[in-house]
Amino acid sequence: NARVFVDVDGDEVWDDGTAADGGIREDYTMTDSDAKFTLVSNQMGDLVVTTTDETIDTLSGVSVSGLTLKAPKGASVFSPMTTLLADLEADGLSRSDAQTQIKNAMGLSGIANLDLMTFNPMAQGISTSDQAKYLNANAQVVGALKTLASLVESSSSDSSVTEAAVFDQGMGALMAKVKNSSGLVNLADETVISDLGSDLKTEFTRDMTMAELTAFENKFDGALVNVKKATAL
Repeated sequence: NARVFVDVDGDEVWDDGTAADGGIREDYTMTDSDAKFTLVSNQMGDLVVTTTDETIDTLSGVSVSGLTLKAPKGASVFSPMTTLLADLEADGLSRSDAQTQIKNAMGLSGIANLDLMTFNPMAQGISTSDQAKYLNANAQVVGALKTLASLVESSSSDSSVTEAAVFDQGMGALMAKVKNSSGLVNLADETVISDLGSDLKTEFTRDMTMAELTAFENKFDGALVNVKKATAL
């Protein structure tokens, strides 16, 4: 049960039509138990998927709250990989170059004829090894970024710092790494996790007072060491 909506104003947040949202109620629907949906709308904007505590991953059976997933126009699937693809295109890469960067950085180059716009790992004819590569790559992205997002949220005293907001910022930080990478971006590597954690720390502490920053660092820095160790196992 994830929400799929037309992102009319481009802020990646569903607007319910209140004055605070500019009076625009963005058309939406909810995915079914098979993660499929139909949305009929005359509104203009990209489709965005957001998850809640009630959203269950159809493959693992685990709740996956706090995610924002996107895909370029014309895509038939939504995943962390299509979210990276949409962000890389928005950052200036061609679709072809963006797909190549993601495949190389996420360890997916070995999957023959992989089109991130349409690839369904559960479709007939997909080999077990290709299925595992793709699912593991997506799971690593979600696992690493949700862990870091939870760490930032719990370390901050600012109620506006939500796990969903930090996860979205983390996808942006990962996108930058993928764009500038000449090889694998290994999310089991302590250095990669440290870099992403540092990026998120910088983003969410820039407006803090010295006292607030010290309190944040006392919680965040030590916990990040444990996250790096756990990720590397």
